[in-house]
Parts: sequence; structure tokens; C-alpha cells
Amino acid sequence: MLFCANADGSSGYYLNLQVIDLEDGTFAEGHFGVNVFGGQAFYQNVRVKEI
Repeated sequence: MLFCANADGSSGYYLNLQVIDLEDGTFAEGHFGVNVFGGQAFYQNVRVKEI
């Protein structure tokens, strides 16, 4: 999963296919996090970089 965010919106990719495309500048800056609701998850190799 790859998630790209910029000042105008966000895009999400899974297996190199775009699965999310948002045009909303509400959250143009700030923090991010990973979360699971009502379950359990394990995260590996979470990387953040400016592109």
C-alpha cells in the first residue's frame, strides 16, 4: 500500500493500482497515524518520506 498526500488531496495505491483519489485540502499539513478499529493489526516497514 502506498499513500501519497499533498496540499490538494491524497491518493492511495495497492499493488500499483490506484484505489483512492481524494481532492480535499482540509488536511494539507499535520500528522499521520495508522489505526485499526475493533481488531488487531501488525505493521511492518512503515516508512515516511517526502517526494
